[in-house]
Amino acid sequence: MNNFNKFNLVFKKSILVFFVIVGIFENVNLVAQSSTQNKTTIIFPSLNPTFQFSKNDVEKEFSAYELFYSSLLFSELSLESEKAKNILASYNELAKIVRSGEYQSLSEEARAEKILLLMYEKVLKQYQFAQTKTDVMFETGVYNCVSSSVLYLTLAKEAGLNMKAVRTPEHAFCVLYLSDGRKIDVETTNPFGFNPGQKKQVSDKRYFVVPQKNYRNRKEVSDKMLVSLVGRNLSVFYMDKNDYVNAVPMAISRYEFLKGDLPDMAQDGRNDLDTIICNFAVTLQNKKQNVLAANWILDATKVFGNSVEFQKSLDISVFNAVSLFCNSGEVEKAKEFFEEHKDKISSNTKVQVETNLVMAQIDDTVKKLSYDEAIAYLEKVSDDPRIQQAQNQKIILQYKEFCWINKINEVAKTQGFLESTKICDQAIAALPTNAKLKNMKRQYLENYAIEVHNKFVDLVQKRDFAGAEKIIDDGLQNYPNSKRLLNDKNLLQGR
Repeated sequence: MNNFNKFNLVFKKSILVFFVIVGIFENVNLVAQSSTQNKTTIIFPSLNPTFQFSKNDVEKEFSAYELFYSSLLFSELSLESEKAKNILASYNELAKIVRSGEYQSLSEEARAEKILLLMYEKVLKQYQFAQTKTDVMFETGVYNCVSSSVLYLTLAKEAGLNMKAVRTPEHAFCVLYLSDGRKIDVETTNPFGFNPGQKKQVSDKRYFVVPQKNYRNRKEVSDKMLVSLVGRNLSVFYMDKNDYVNAVPMAISRYEFLKGDLPDMAQDGRNDLDTIICNFAVTLQNKKQNVLAANWILDATKVFGNSVEFQKSLDISVFNAVSLFCNSGEVEKAKEFFEEHKDKISSNTKVQVETNLVMAQIDDTVKKLSYDEAIAYLEKVSDDPRIQQAQNQKIILQYKEFCWINKINEVAKTQGFLESTKICDQAIAALPTNAKLKNMKRQYLENYAIEVHNKFVDLVQKRDFAGAEKIIDDGLQNYPNSKRLLNDKNLLQGR
């Protein structure tokens, strides 16, 4: 009795361990975004300019007066308005003064400096960084480097001076070319800006002292370019507020205005237009409205012709649209969209999208098949030349692993652990380096040993030692290296 009680304490029933894998299909999405194309109301900007000159006008050289009234157009002011007429009258009064004998009798240097002082006597009162409009400058006296430079450049030209515009990444000002070959900078943001750096300290807080760094990387630009900066500043201002309804038409006006200018000036207008149009596409992409973004870029391309930036934006929009359709299970929609756009995207993007579509089709098909059918299907498609990249082959292996593991679990539940280990052997033969499958076989062999052990314990407790010995021998025949079963046999023999 004592031996039997001791024997009873040694043999305790063990708990089975199941090998579980879940969520494999959630880990192979094509992009991080995973929602469908949202249905929201989008207000699209017009692809027509805010204003536009005729082709003949933009190709000719503008007079000072024409340059100034162009700045009013870039300030979003209709030339037919009373306000515009009043401002143009005021400008003409200033032009009359600088063309007068009093000014014309002065040297070029003296005349240029006197014009700057006249501006501050008659118009300019307070510097403000963002105040780029020339109409507001005349109405309120508030100005920035662009609006004040436009006024100075045009008045200097009215006075017969050889004045040029200068642009830096942070600033705009003017430079006077003298008849003797000398050049003198003119800083228009304060009344003491003639030949800056050589005289006159500015202490009045109404005016602006330009930091020295703002003069770096200076470049002389055309008169039209300087005037167009009024519109550029407004476009950027609107864009920063996500107001593309106003930003885009103004950028188009600037692009059209600079078309007949020097090649690098015209290209600057096109570059800025491309940036603003593509940035609107980005706002659509960020809302997962990639179909609309692609259509927007295609519409812009029809009007202005293609560009590097347009092509990049279209590629991203098409790639993301296809990916989002695939990730939401709408593979057929993804295929249709790709077919519609495949000839419009770059070759590299086309290859990437085709690859993603193949992977999406595989994902969609595998989900609909039985595990046996899916395993056979995966073997067939894994040689597709479009999905030979390491990342895609890794995903295919994940699919195969998922199917094999679930098939093994299915057999374990319906036919027992011993039968499931035979399926493990098939899986390991198909995926010989897969550590999970090897570990699964070891675990399910151990589960089989636990089942035999637990039956053995039941028989021992019933004192059916012959039956207990037979079940251990049968178990060892199937799993000869089981330490658990060998230990049971040894304990039984030594009882």
